[in-house]
Amino acid sequence: MLQHTVLFKFPRTLDPAEEKEMRARIEAWPATIDVLRAVRFGAPLSTGYTAGYQYLLYLEVDDADALNTYLGHPAHLEFGAWTVERGAEYAVFPLDLDAARIL
Repeated sequence: MLQHTVLFKFPRTLDPAEEKEMRARIEAWPATIDVLRAVRFGAPLSTGYTAGYQYLLYLEVDDADALNTYLGHPAHLEFGAWTVERGAEYAVFPLDLDAARIL
């Protein structure tokens, strides 16, 4: 199982309509991207330790092939273009959950 985490930093605060659209795009993925096992999205409760990152996207997929399927899926590519149009910066962290297991 792989975890794919993305932090988003925009040069300005998204307006409520943009934030709603961002969430709606992500919420549509489970119905169209069948390799996703878990999807979480949100903003921090406090911004004191976020280094300016405003949103976190967390995904789980079975393996590297599934991650590549997600990354190349048109819905993901359209979402990426949408965030780029708004000047997003990213911190991306893919992780092998099984290899990372401590407990």
